Amino acid sequence: MVAGKFQEISIKAGADKVIRHNKNRGPGASFKTGIIHSSGDFVIIVDADGQHPLEEIKKVFDYVMKNPQIDAVFTERTNVYSSGIIRSTGKILINYVVQRLIEEKITDHNCGLRAFRRIKILPFIFMLPDGFSYVTTSLVLAYKEDFCIHWIPIAMKQRETGKSHVKVRHGFNTILLVFRLIVNFDPMKFFMPLTWISFILGILSVIYNWVFYDGPGKNYIFFFLFGTLIFVLGILSEQMSVLRKEILNLKSKE
Repeated sequence: MVAGKFQEISIKAGADKVIRHNKNRGPGASFKTGIIHSSGDFVIIVDADGQHPLEEIKKVFDYVMKNPQIDAVFTERTNVYSSGIIRSTGKILINYVVQRLIEEKITDHNCGLRAFRRIKILPFIFMLPDGFSYVTTSLVLAYKEDFCIHWIPIAMKQRETGKSHVKVRHGFNTILLVFRLIVNFDPMKFFMPLTWISFILGILSVIYNWVFYDGPGKNYIFFFLFGTLIFVLGILSEQMSVLRKEILNLKSKE
């Protein structure tokens, strides 16, 4: 997961096991590799930029130890340092999209300090990306799969080393991945709005043509057929989602 001097520092700090990729595959890949090679009941994820004080990490550790029934612990930062207008605007937009999709009010969708029950998250890691957006997509996944979730407020420090490598394109990739997760876990939330829009456009087309051309016209046929097709695709996706959940549940019990 770590390379170069970070590997050496980790060993000196007392790490029992340090896993290294043969190339930089991204933080999401490190997250997945860590889960696969871990052996405990819970996995705690911490950013490597020094922004999470030990006492805040201990809060997460203490909570999962006292509440073994929990599936995921997310943290929300009470003090956030400025990251620029573009990135701040992007975070607000993504946070709004995530809230709409999971139907829950959250304030911090991408804080890196979090914990998962290993056996609960393990069957789903193939769905998570290798890049920075794994943070947001893992949160959406936890909500859509009805994980037992708890939020803990934390304070953060300013970055100790380096600078953020998160770019604007990562935000667009995150939004696309979040929508992909919704299609996988709750497809009708994606397909039904498209169906209604198509039918409404078809009705408006009929009204327009009756008012101005004394006939229904032909455009409405396209909208109604398109809406019907999208609805059928939504039903099929819903059935596939149910089958996938049943298969994953069976695997988790093995």
